[in-house]
Amino acid sequence: KVYYLTFRDYIRETLIDKNIYKAASKLDGKDNTELETAIGSKLLSILEHISSIFSGFYEGLNLIFQHQYILKLLGISCLYEIVMTVLDYEFKVMGALSTSSSSSVGLLESTSIHIQDENRFANLLGRFGQVTNIVSFIISFFGFSIVVHHFGVRHTLLVFPIVLFVAVVVTNLAPRLWVFFFLVSLLKGLIFSLQDPAKELLYIPTSEAIKYKAKAWIDVFGSRLAKAAGSYMSSWTGGDVHKL
Repeated sequence: KVYYLTFRDYIRETLIDKNIYKAASKLDGKDNTELETAIGSKLLSILEHISSIFSGFYEGLNLIFQHQYILKLLGISCLYEIVMTVLDYEFKVMGALSTSSSSSVGLLESTSIHIQDENRFANLLGRFGQVTNIVSFIISFFGFSIVVHHFGVRHTLLVFPIVLFVAVVVTNLAPRLWVFFFLVSLLKGLIFSLQDPAKELLYIPTSEAIKYKAKAWIDVFGSRLAKAAGSYMSSWTGGDVHKL
């Protein structure tokens, strides 16, 4: 009843659980069995939902290791995320360094310079996003269907890894901001317009269980784990892009 009196308006606005609201609104020093029953049923439904999530997690993981085809799909979908996370980190670190002004000035001037640096860096990221979306649109509109039709899905999936390998070599030989800007925007555009659509085609001949359980595991957990591995590698260098 204290909970109801405290959060009464919140419950009315959100209507989280009508049964709990009705049971709580009837309390006036009486037996609270009805409220306990409503809360118990709500907790039971939450526990069942959590149990279904974990069961789906293990079922999806089991399907991946049962089928070699799905295991390869896991590699195609996730391994490149490690390298892309590192390249994106290098680009942003170099962008932040190139837009920063290092000079010994007073406090007010330092604050003004800091704001200008942030604006220049935001402008850089804005242009980067524009270029990435333009590249993605051009490839999606003009290139995807042509490449898949003439070369097939197998060879289409080879385009991005080859470009990624070339980008890693070039950025190590010429670690310049404009090089990272061009290559990272090209790679992200290829992911959105070529790699991901071609990868989705590989799920067509699979079963419903694989499409909904294994694919969900790959897209949610596998991709995040790969990005976490790339982030760990980036943080391990302590911000020194030359170590990467």
